[in-house]
Amino acid sequence: MFSAETDLWAVAAKQYLYKLKSHSGFALGFVATQIIALFSGGIGGFSSSGSNVMVTVTRYTSAVPFIYTSIWIFVLALTLTGRSDEKKDFSLVANRTSNHLANIGVLLSAWLYGGVGTTLLMGLQRWYLYFSSEQGEVIANGFYLTGRSLALALAAILLYLLLLTAASYLIGVLIRISYLFTVLLPAVLFAWARLNGNALQRIGTFFLREPSLSLFALKVLTAALVLFGFSVLISSRLEVNG
Repeated sequence: MFSAETDLWAVAAKQYLYKLKSHSGFALGFVATQIIALFSGGIGGFSSSGSNVMVTVTRYTSAVPFIYTSIWIFVLALTLTGRSDEKKDFSLVANRTSNHLANIGVLLSAWLYGGVGTTLLMGLQRWYLYFSSEQGEVIANGFYLTGRSLALALAAILLYLLLLTAASYLIGVLIRISYLFTVLLPAVLFAWARLNGNALQRIGTFFLREPSLSLFALKVLTAALVLFGFSVLISSRLEVNG
């Protein structure tokens, strides 16, 4: 029993290193998306004029880098669970369980890489705006990041990304089972949201309105474990039925 478990983790570790190397291009893709996010943080504004003076205000948000990172994680999850990627995996001596462990390992590596990178970009974005603007053009309220606020931002970004990573992997597994889920999932979610708007709002409140960081972390970790576990379970059932 111990030998079998050791072999499983050894195979999963080899697959993890193989996947990490074969998908190393995603690291460059992340850098590219963050560069785009750095220069596209403006979300609108307004102009006002009077007494021969014209004022133009442009609002910037740190949500843009996070959105780009979320898309990057989602694409990586779909790639790892794709049929073409699975064929490469089974060229090694492996099974579906070790494949899942390796996939989750790669996603967690990308999650940490993306979370830290996104947080650092928040500071870089502020530096860029500060030095590219004339003195007095930057409203300082909430602009400058302290060490504490940066640490809290890192924790929040990592937690949100972890939840999104686990959900993305489940979506990828479902699509791997049947491409019909590419149509069924959006349709079911849209119909459920229309019929159960209050339930959707309660789920959002459950995660997004939690004032305690420790409780929020507990909720996210529990949800991520459930999502990853469900992904492995339904995929294993598929293997047995196949």
